[in-house]
This record gives sequence, structure tokens and C-alpha cells, in this order.
Amino acid sequence: MTRSPLSLKPEDPVLVDPFSKKGALVLFWLLARRGMGGGEEFSINQAARSLAVGPFTVHRVIRTLEYDGIIRTKGIGTKKRFYLAEPKALLIRWLRHYRIQRKGKLHRYGPTDPQKFSAKRELFLSALLMPALHTAAQSIFHVGVTNLKSVEGYVSGVASLELLIHKFGLVEQERGYEVLLVEPYYLGVVEQFSQCREDSIWRSAFA
Repeated sequence: MTRSPLSLKPEDPVLVDPFSKKGALVLFWLLARRGMGGGEEFSINQAARSLAVGPFTVHRVIRTLEYDGIIRTKGIGTKKRFYLAEPKALLIRWLRHYRIQRKGKLHRYGPTDPQKFSAKRELFLSALLMPALHTAAQSIFHVGVTNLKSVEGYVSGVASLELLIHKFGLVEQERGYEVLLVEPYYLGVVEQFSQCREDSIWRSAFA
């Protein structure tokens, strides 16, 4: 019987919450590799190099998922390799753990001049860290509802948020939105995808 890493006890020093900000990079990478070719094996150092994350951090996340049976191993010692055995279980657990309203900071706006904003929509999209939600589905993967006029996107922080507000004439709205800007909890994942958005491996996981 396995235990959830969400309720770890102090006597489990090796195990961590795999849904932390750095842990999410590892999870995203695992799902991306799985999406591109099944249960491809990997080493801790290989994952650390790919993600520019310390081997110790990667090892603790992998060890926790191994403990829960989501990741399994082959070999021993320096030849030890890992593979994602239960991708569906990992994705379901992550979805249950994550709530955008709790984890991300949401900012709702409307344009002061809708016609002018509409004419600059593509410029606005290019100024975002990444499109989000329905806007991402439309602009990156060309799926979803095509007649939505609202725009959703990720921003890296307050400075970029304020720049967009002033540059594109946005005003805050208490209810609903025409423009939704999100400061993501998993900023590292969004930044990684932003840098590698044409990489088929990362696109497969983002989808």
C-alpha cells in the first residue's frame, strides 16, 4: 500500500512534494518524454542536465514517485535507470492537486478602447510570456472554440503586468474579463515551454 507524498511525515526525509514549483519541471519533462515515445528510460543526471535543475532535487522527486509506484527502475548502482510506468496516475494526481484559482494570481481586465485593442490583438499576444487557457488552445494548437473574443495569457510578474496594462490601455474588472492575465504558480514550466515552444517534446506535454 502506497502513501501520498502530500501527507509525508518527518521520518521520510528523502520524499518530497512532487508538485512543488521545481518538482513540476520534472513532472512536465516526464510527461513530455512519455508523450513522444512511450516509457523511455533515463538517468537522474540526464534529467538534471535537460532541466538545468540540481541532481539532488531531481532525485528526491523521482524517489517520491518511485515510492508511489508511478516511476519504476531498472539496474543498480551507476547503471540504474528510471521510467514512467503510470503516466495516467501521475496526470490525474497532478490535476487533483492543482487549482489555478489557488495557485496562480489572476488579473481581470477590459480594454478602454475595444476596437483599438482588437486591432492590436496579435501584438498583444506576442508581448505575453505565453498564451494561456482557451487562447493557448487556439493560437498554439489550433483547436477549441474559434469565436471567443477574450484573451488569456501568462505574465512573468508585476513589472510585465503593469507594462501590458499601460501599453494596451487595460482597466481592471471586478467580474468577468475580456483580458485575463495570469501570474503562474509554475512559472519555471511556463518559461521552459516559452523557450522551447517549437520543440515537439514540450509541445506534446503542454497539449
